[in-house]
Amino acid sequence: HRGNKSLNWDLTPSRDILIIGASNIARLPRVRVARIQVDSFPGANLSQAATLIRRKMPTSPMVQQVVLAFGLNDREQGNPTLLESNFLKLWRAAKDTFPNATIHVPIINISAEAPPRHKENIRGLNHIIFRTGQSIPKLRRSAFATVEDKVHWSPATAQAMLAVGGPDLPSLEDRAVVNLSSTFRPSHSVLELLRKGFSFVPVPKTFRLERGGLQEDLATYHRRLRLVAFFGQEQRDVGPRFQEPSIWEPGDTE
Repeated sequence: HRGNKSLNWDLTPSRDILIIGASNIARLPRVRVARIQVDSFPGANLSQAATLIRRKMPTSPMVQQVVLAFGLNDREQGNPTLLESNFLKLWRAAKDTFPNATIHVPIINISAEAPPRHKENIRGLNHIIFRTGQSIPKLRRSAFATVEDKVHWSPATAQAMLAVGGPDLPSLEDRAVVNLSSTFRPSHSVLELLRKGFSFVPVPKTFRLERGGLQEDLATYHRRLRLVAFFGQEQRDVGPRFQEPSIWEPGDTE
């Protein structure tokens, strides 16, 4: 938290997925995924994070996804215009430094016991983050807790944060793929997916078919929501999307 941040901080991205943020990021349990790099910059606000990315990181076209977990240290910033300006500087710096990456920004959780003006400022910042279209949902209130300072995550909250993700970054934990066609007693939802041509479905690492159909249904439902969001409104029992090739040929024009 102390010292000349702009002078002392620098970072060289070296993996496909980069997660950077303020001091709470250092509280995450160890991420055991080789393609994910996690770095914490204690005390960093939006403006300092923008400077770090713009001036102290090399342009990194190999990075595929970036999570920017900054903003809580701007809770005392009561000027909405300045708050938005600082966030946009961070957003643009990330876009320029990681030209081929999808940028994700978590919606910020704040303690229910925080001062009202802090909560109001963070609420405004969350609206700005949401408008990017690349926000990661915040942790549900019942799962969020801080230590005595009302700022830093509790160990349980830090663990829960690993399960929060966005459309292209479902979670910070490792993922697995289940072969639905090998399911001995497929549920109705599994059969429906197989009928539509989906055999291999990504699921959480903790997913176990032997735990019963409930988890299958939940994983399928979450996948269906994402498919609907990507392709549009879901249609049930529709015919094949492709027809037989036409045998029509142009006739004699003479």
